[in-house]
Amino acid sequence: MLRIHPVCIELVRHVSPLAGRIETYDKDQARQLRRPATAIVLNLAEGEGSRGGTRRTGSIVAAVHLTRVVSMLSVAAVAACGSVKAEPDGGTTADANTGPITIASGQGAPAGIAVSAAGIYFANRDDGTIAHCPLEGCGDNPPDILASGQDAPISVAVDDTDLYWVTGAPDGGSGMPASRPVFHCPIANCTPATTAEFDRGDNQPNGIRVVSGTVYLAGWPKMATCPTSGCTNATTDIGLGPSLDINFDADSYYDALYGWSQLQRCSRPGCSDAVAWIDNVYPTAVAVDDATVYTTDYDYRGQAHMPARASRILACPRTGCDPTTMTVIAEGDVSPYGLAQYGDRLYYTNLEQGTVISIPKP
Repeated sequence: MLRIHPVCIELVRHVSPLAGRIETYDKDQARQLRRPATAIVLNLAEGEGSRGGTRRTGSIVAAVHLTRVVSMLSVAAVAACGSVKAEPDGGTTADANTGPITIASGQGAPAGIAVSAAGIYFANRDDGTIAHCPLEGCGDNPPDILASGQDAPISVAVDDTDLYWVTGAPDGGSGMPASRPVFHCPIANCTPATTAEFDRGDNQPNGIRVVSGTVYLAGWPKMATCPTSGCTNATTDIGLGPSLDINFDADSYYDALYGWSQLQRCSRPGCSDAVAWIDNVYPTAVAVDDATVYTTDYDYRGQAHMPARASRILACPRTGCDPTTMTVIAEGDVSPYGLAQYGDRLYYTNLEQGTVISIPKP
């Protein structure tokens, strides 16, 4: 790998929040900034895998995209001056789009979702595809299909270099699975030729998360971690399932125990003090930021352990969750199976409606 490659990844990481701010007053300008930033990395990666003129071309095209990024930032700085208006109290405010954004529609039961500086990745369970949209959404364009012909993919994860997904879950990932193969490919060049099965050991995951060289698996009958090099003879158990998703902060794990109708919390690393942190819910996914834990409440299999109610997305402060601190941030005509957070927005999949949606954080 070229030494400039991680520098360009870091550039994308810094450009993304700037594009988010620009998006509040000019969505098209934000899109024109994000695309060349991502293209820098992709063209460098293409050049690395080539020789001769093709290798040089990849570097030249990447340099062109870098120039475009610098130019777009300069234009944005000028345009921002005209996007701010005075308020009666003497303050200022931007003409922000603070409502829901449809990232993609017409999808085949979108389930798991992951978001990074490089965009939004989601698993279409019924279509058998792994798809990608830019952070601002696909608009009128179809998502990029990174993998097809997959056996009911249900969960997806992304780190700085690779994309991972769990397959073999036609029921949505509940009960005792016969097999849950996991696959991965490089983000910069995800093709059938570069896709390989990940060594998951004896784990049967429903959900997956990958952070800093460690894979976190939520499944049946246990939750576990292992290195990205593989799970065989390297798995650490961190609690009992069945869990559909797992997330964490510096101190705690949060496990989506759909079958037990609770979001469980326990201390890292051993998870020996597990408690029902949110009870009487049907969590299929959980997301965590610096201050808040977000989870879904969606009885997608019709278990009916509790009185029927509208599906919803909930938020609780990390300091504690009870009926007085819980906030409902989406409810009604939603079927939120997958959930992720990035920057100042939440991203979720509507399994039944076939849509991927972004909403502002509360």
